[in-house]
Amino acid sequence: NDTASDNRGEMLLLKVNGKVYDLVYGSMAMFSPAGARYESEVEGVRVTVTITVPTPGNFKCCKVELQNTQGIDLDISLAYYTEPVLGVDRTHARHIVARWKEKTLQLTNAWNSQVKGTMFLKCLDLKPDDAVECCCDRGAFLSGRWNDHTIAPLPDPCGAVIVSRKLAASSQEGFTFALGFECGDELSCEVEIKGEKGEPFTAIDIKTPDEKLNFIINTWAPYQAMTSRILARTGFYQNGGAWGFRDQLQDCGALILQYPDRVKQHIARCAAHQFEEGDVLHWWHTLPKSCGGEKGVRTRYTDDLLWLPYIVCEYIKRLEDFEILDIEVPYLKAGELAPYEHERYFSPERSSLKGSIYDHCVRSIERSLKFGFHGLPLIGGGDWNDGFNTVGVKGNGESVWLGMFQCIVLESFAPICRIRGDVERAERYLEIAGKLKEALDKNSWDGKWYIRAFYDNGEPMGSRLSDECKIDSLPQSFATICGMPDKERCRIALQSAYEKLVDERYGLIRLFDPPFVVGSNNPGYIKSYPAGLRENGGQYTHAAVWLAMAFLRAGFIEQGWKLIDMLNPISKCLDRESADRYKLEPYALAGDIYTSRYCYGRGGWSIYTGSAGWYYRAVLEDLLGLEFLGDRLYINPRIPGHWEGFEVSVRRKGACVHVKVERGSERKLLQDGVEVDFVTLDGKDHNVHLVVDKQEKEYLH
Repeated sequence: NDTASDNRGEMLLLKVNGKVYDLVYGSMAMFSPAGARYESEVEGVRVTVTITVPTPGNFKCCKVELQNTQGIDLDISLAYYTEPVLGVDRTHARHIVARWKEKTLQLTNAWNSQVKGTMFLKCLDLKPDDAVECCCDRGAFLSGRWNDHTIAPLPDPCGAVIVSRKLAASSQEGFTFALGFECGDELSCEVEIKGEKGEPFTAIDIKTPDEKLNFIINTWAPYQAMTSRILARTGFYQNGGAWGFRDQLQDCGALILQYPDRVKQHIARCAAHQFEEGDVLHWWHTLPKSCGGEKGVRTRYTDDLLWLPYIVCEYIKRLEDFEILDIEVPYLKAGELAPYEHERYFSPERSSLKGSIYDHCVRSIERSLKFGFHGLPLIGGGDWNDGFNTVGVKGNGESVWLGMFQCIVLESFAPICRIRGDVERAERYLEIAGKLKEALDKNSWDGKWYIRAFYDNGEPMGSRLSDECKIDSLPQSFATICGMPDKERCRIALQSAYEKLVDERYGLIRLFDPPFVVGSNNPGYIKSYPAGLRENGGQYTHAAVWLAMAFLRAGFIEQGWKLIDMLNPISKCLDRESADRYKLEPYALAGDIYTSRYCYGRGGWSIYTGSAGWYYRAVLEDLLGLEFLGDRLYINPRIPGHWEGFEVSVRRKGACVHVKVERGSERKLLQDGVEVDFVTLDGKDHNVHLVVDKQEKEYLH
């Protein structure tokens, strides 16, 4: 996980005619959700390498196809080389022990006490005449002595499996390596490629005038949200593995339609990591019981409390599945944080107390209803921006953004309370939301935008009077998203955000400006980031997407579309200069982009980020206007003026509903030629035609 060290601890090497070639580095690379493919040609041998991860499975599969285009036989050796860690880094790699058993290289590291297990590397499709060897001496292997059979432990170990074979003239041969991990000290050595894949409950494909958008929405954004965030929970730029309470819940918001069962399961999983008092584990690792079981961190972050009821409301809204509220889930039990504790990393107990998902949501909301001097919620140890961990360390700091988000949750959850017969609570939540909006309007308007927070000492953050962070995008976005009553203020706030935070030339949308450096107030560890990196004044893509959503919802369609287009990673790579500046993948939403003058426009954290899920929602819900309510689909697009229309295919229950949207003189929605108010998703094929009024381009002035 150190991109600065140029770690190449995994290589696929071909030795032919006395020369050694890396079959991946420098090849032509192609990526799809099914896997990665690399093509090259060396010494007259055409090479295709395909990398996949079979499902289910505990290994990755590397298939190598070699085509000899020469008229002579070739003696070749193919090596899959690794620098195993089985821990945090190679500091303790010398403790790795190897076994060469049944032509399988097995590696364990006794120093690793957290997740004990065995790494394995083998070639699956050997021929009788193949010579198969292993090498564990890194120095020997990199010096070309592949026949060094020394087995680890060694001071500087590696793990390589080498297959030698005669490649006949004008022939094609295949090799398949498996690299994987099993718990325990002994392997079954049984590796089977099944390739099972669950079909989504609802599949959505779009066809718009923007091909870049189609690629991201039809393939890459949902893939990133599910595979990187829910299944793997890791990536090259961040080797995580933990469940984040707020993190994967937000990803679930984009996956409700496609994978409702997984979302329901995750809602229950999160509820099971809530304490009896209502607060939650901010993140946790699911470790083997032999290593202490689940371990996580109890914190004072305040927005965690609201994401569970928020996603439950979204789930019920999309699917009209109220049974989820009755699922019984146990709580966690542990002593509350002491006054001197900011957080605690430990293994909590499972409580004997159980509650329905509804009860879990209520406990979360009730825990969040703590307000300060200005009538706004206390920020606690941070409020989505974890780096604001000392804004309210003394217990007085308040969050403007959290107040706006709290309004959304209270107003969304109140109808659920009514359905449950909890009428008094429903009325109280609506009353609190109303008073909260009054307090926000009274105390957080700064003349041209909303401030971000109040420090413990009562001074505002995100104000024109602030020496740093004079304007933050979050409250400008959420003023519109939460439905603040003064629409003129909302309009002015969005205009201010666009003017001060959006860089059209380089396609950047800052989180706030200017960054924290040496100001009079200390917001927290965010100040340890260099100016313009990550949350400290860089583009934090979560927030940038929320700003685009707000512009579209406010009716400023051209600006909203411009932000959507800026955020598309393909837009960062349309020419060599831009791609060299950005330096990240064109198929993944980056978590952040730097605005430091030393690396302006460079992408930072990628792949394992929650920005893909929000971008997916912003395009489908706010740009294309698709709103799924149970078996009904409402369509209210907000498309830019240069679009004449778009098409959407919705597949559900074995049926396909094809929607065509185009401009016309009068709005009209037809399903199979019959005018309707909404599209019916009843398990039958339908053709839908929506005519939308011609729209004038709207700009902020």
